Amino acid sequence: MDIKSSIKNIWKSRFSRIIIPIIIYRIVLDCTYKYIVSPGYAFTGMTVNFAVIRYILSWLMLVYFVYLFSMLLYDRRCGAIILSILMMSSAIPTTGIIAFFDIGVEFYILNLIYWSLLIILYVKSDYLFKRIFHTNSNKLYVRYYNSKTRRYIPKFIIEGIFIFFAIVVLYIWIRYTHFHLSVNIFDVYNTRAKFDTYDIPTILIYLFSASIIVFPIIMVYGLRQKNYLLSVFSVIFQILSFSIDGRKSAIFVLIFTLAFYFVGEFLSILFIPYAFAGISILGVLELSIFGTIFIHDFITRRLFILPAYLQYSYYDFFKGAEKDFFRQGLMGRFGFVSPYSEKIPKLIGAQYYLNSYANNGLFADAYSNLGVVGVFIMPILIVLALKILDYCSYDLDIRFCSAVIFISSYTLLSSSFFVVMLTHGFLLSCLIMYLIPRRRRING
Repeated sequence: MDIKSSIKNIWKSRFSRIIIPIIIYRIVLDCTYKYIVSPGYAFTGMTVNFAVIRYILSWLMLVYFVYLFSMLLYDRRCGAIILSILMMSSAIPTTGIIAFFDIGVEFYILNLIYWSLLIILYVKSDYLFKRIFHTNSNKLYVRYYNSKTRRYIPKFIIEGIFIFFAIVVLYIWIRYTHFHLSVNIFDVYNTRAKFDTYDIPTILIYLFSASIIVFPIIMVYGLRQKNYLLSVFSVIFQILSFSIDGRKSAIFVLIFTLAFYFVGEFLSILFIPYAFAGISILGVLELSIFGTIFIHDFITRRLFILPAYLQYSYYDFFKGAEKDFFRQGLMGRFGFVSPYSEKIPKLIGAQYYLNSYANNGLFADAYSNLGVVGVFIMPILIVLALKILDYCSYDLDIRFCSAVIFISSYTLLSSSFFVVMLTHGFLLSCLIMYLIPRRRRING
């Protein structure tokens, strides 16, 4: 095959369909960082330390990440969609951080290993998981799907789950907030401060935290079943959840889930890089036309650049410090004591970013807890979790999964893996989706 034919084949490949929007996205990120973020936040360490060799390496890394992304391009499963969002939100912006920071080669190599394992294991382990879960079989689901007398059991289970979590939220709302109601997402700090003072039992905290993902799933279930009253009450209790602790994600997940319900059936992973590029271009247009930087500041900086910067901050802090081994999280529940008296996100925030609570996930979570070993272990655990999600949502309308996709992507970016699994309701949402009836199974 000659060079001309090879170039032609590459242009027709999956790679060519996403390289242009990702390049545009990366260019806008670089310009935003250099001309907007760094001048305003240089005192935090977000400076520009340009070197030609690092800049070239960052673009080579970007091209490789585009190749990894292309492996997911035609996959409609929840896990693949979540990984695509994570790559656009974390992996691609990290290439920009590498371009502008005097970062050692270890950070570069470890990120390549981390994302390679995450994507390749997810894509190439399908055969293994099919053997374990039998997802290639028409008898995937439990036997009551083939029984006329038992086919409606999931309906009552799901409604029972709704009632249970509604009681939990209602109890906390009445007992601790004394009927406080708010839908103002721009004034949440007072609500969060008050929530921190509530002496709520640990078990209720876990259940309440998980409720943020339960109600949107049940809202979609109600819409699909034409049980609009159930959907309305799901929205009401989600707003009550927001009124209790001021989590903006409680409102955003509702908006995202409703939007995805109406258009999600027609979307694919191919849409994701174009969406991210589109958002970044809107920021450029806003600056050019109105002279304001709302999109650059509140979306590009906060959601894309800052998490990538914190990935490096965690690495820089822990490369010479004792690793935590999840002692501030899961292992702390078993009596293991962390070497750090202060919460790790507060330590990072104090040293690297405005004394804020600088929580982060993915590579930062892996390295801060397990060091280099974590870069190899944590992708395996994440892939396992995503495969369980794929199994539980198999043959399910993708719109049911929109809340899980949104919350899982957001929490994996910003939280420790075990916190996502247990506190943020990932495993519970898998159970709920497993119980939702599949029409082709019920009618068949």
